[in-house]
This record gives sequence, structure tokens and C-alpha cells, in this order.
Amino acid sequence: MHVSNQYLDWLMAIVQLPHHSLLLEKLFNTEFVWLIPFDANRADDGIQLRYRFGRENDIPDPVIGSELDNRPCSILEMIVALAIRAEEQIMGDPTIGDRTAIWIHDMLSSLGVIDLSDYDYDEDAVNEAIYIFINRMYTRTGRGGLFEIPNLDPSRDMRTAEIWYQMCWFMNEH
Repeated sequence: MHVSNQYLDWLMAIVQLPHHSLLLEKLFNTEFVWLIPFDANRADDGIQLRYRFGRENDIPDPVIGSELDNRPCSILEMIVALAIRAEEQIMGDPTIGDRTAIWIHDMLSSLGVIDLSDYDYDEDAVNEAIYIFINRMYTRTGRGGLFEIPNLDPSRDMRTAEIWYQMCWFMNEH
């Protein structure tokens, strides 16, 4: 199996949405583009996720570099890397267990694509959701972005906050 396919399978196993392969492949094949400078850090996390995959699967860094680092960070990589960071660095609780997939599902729900399984997949709806997300055209409270906070402090606007802060505000609510 090609390393890229192996990597996508690994990401899908983390996401834990078995009937969403069309959606996840689309997110994997779509570049994460950021408009707020510090969101470049989220892209860097997505790139570093490739090397974590390599370590966990005994694939040397030079192979990961040549096979996977020939493209920018994808939306799926950024989301998975962000969820892993949320779980391991902020919300981790060994008594509850690993909730990485839950954080991913929350993000996909806020994006408005969680219900687009392989049986109900709508390419136009996914493209529109991606466009809204990338261009920060979602609501002030984050609906259409990665994190929705219905009762967001009126002095805050998810559209102007870097993704890291959006996540922290969201986690603080939960």
C-alpha cells in the first residue's frame, strides 16, 4: 500500500466516522488556507502529524518527507492535529479516555458536514462549507467554522480570532 493511502487510512481511523470516506477524502485533498497569520501554526501542526504517523508506523522521516511532504497541509490534517492537541494538551483526562474523535465530530458538526455520509454525500454542500470556513464567512458565534459557541461573549467574534483561541473558548465552554 502506498504511504499516502496508509496515512489517509490512519487519519480516518482517528476520526472514527466509517461511512464518511467521501467527505474525509475531500477534506484530505483540500488545502488548509489561513487568513489570520497565527493560523499558520495549525498548518504546521498538520504537517507534523505526518511525522507522528511515520513514528507510529515505523516509517522513517525521509520516507515521510518524500512521500507526504510534497503538498501543503490539508483541512483534514489540520482538524485531526488540532483535535489531538486539544485532547493531549488541554482536555486530557485518563479517567474519561481519549476524546479526540469527539472533538473532530464537534468540528465537523459546526462546519455543517457531519451528516454528509457516503449515502447522503453532496459535493456542492461540502464545497460550500469549505468555502465558508476558509473565507471566515461563518457566523460571529462560529456556526459554519470549526467551533460554535451559541452564547459567545458579545465582545468576541469567531471570524476574527485565530483557530487556537476559538478552540480554547470552545473547550472552556465544555
